[in-house]
Amino acid sequence: MTGPKSILIVTTELLTGEISHLVKDIAKQHPQIHVEALGNRSLDDLPTETLQATKYLLGFNKFPKPEQVPNLEYVQIFSAGSNHLQDHPLYKWKYDEVKWCSASGVHGPIIGEYVVMAILTHFHRYLSGINSFQGAGHWPKNWPNGVTAQQKELLHQTVGIVGYGAIGRNLARLLTGFSVNVTTLNSTKKSTAEERRQKEEYTTPGTGDIPGDIPSKWYSSNDPAEKETFFKTADVVVVTAPYTPATKHLVDATALKQMKNTALIVNIARGELIDQKALVKALENKEIGGAALDVMTPEPYPAEGDLLTKFGKDDDRERLIMTPHISGHTDKYTERVLAILEENLNRLEKGTILLNVIDRKKGY
Repeated sequence: MTGPKSILIVTTELLTGEISHLVKDIAKQHPQIHVEALGNRSLDDLPTETLQATKYLLGFNKFPKPEQVPNLEYVQIFSAGSNHLQDHPLYKWKYDEVKWCSASGVHGPIIGEYVVMAILTHFHRYLSGINSFQGAGHWPKNWPNGVTAQQKELLHQTVGIVGYGAIGRNLARLLTGFSVNVTTLNSTKKSTAEERRQKEEYTTPGTGDIPGDIPSKWYSSNDPAEKETFFKTADVVVVTAPYTPATKHLVDATALKQMKNTALIVNIARGELIDQKALVKALENKEIGGAALDVMTPEPYPAEGDLLTKFGKDDDRERLIMTPHISGHTDKYTERVLAILEENLNRLEKGTILLNVIDRKKGY
């Protein structure tokens, strides 16, 4: 006779087809696991015995209380960051016993493409070019001067990546085709090949920089001199680091002043990593060349906010590019999260290191 099955609760509302695929695949590979999809139900609607038998959980922001799931062993979240969970009782429960894993890496390809698009839009004056010709309905009167004369090549520019995780590594790989110089800024000094190698994180096949061979320079944000050199030498700064209390305003007024007055800053991480008031001043005073923001503070960003009212006019669209937190949205998202879940279930059976383990004391 077989014993009772372990329960995997899915609290995220996936599409019906994706749930069916998950249940079918889990049943085939892990017959000892039963998948319980919550759907629109509340966790309180589940029988007590189901919650108590729960060993695994897949979700985004709907989680039970610790006392409801005393046998929980592994939580797979749907997001790359876990900052939205910092105050949840379950997240703060059993740091050393329950493994929490992120979705880091699932949107590495599409975010990398977004950043390249943002950089090229800025360098090529793409939006202003459309406004001056297609929008106007006639050939620009000041052609080839004006808009086209302001275009820059990405070739041989220095792109500094803040945080060299799955997203930063895939961006670096994409940028190699443009013959740029890549540098990176991280919280700790990474001097050896082993330190520079990517930790056990999900990487979409054919992407990324697992060995960490691409950057020409590795800087530490905890070394003021190195941090200054990073910002001074970059033509483009791309913020990809996780948001924690320690990284709040990592890009502060001092860092913005250290940047070249032609430099572009791109943020696809979290708005709080940049001191937004300082960024507005830097843009107003033209202390930097521009910003491309997929994240900002607050979200949704108000129509009367300075970023929308002061910049990005028709004749200057590339100095500030803003999008509504969409850079990581891909049609492959759920598929890749499920791939992490299935791989981690295999690793749990083997007793090996899981992918994308979150250090909950650090917050990432």
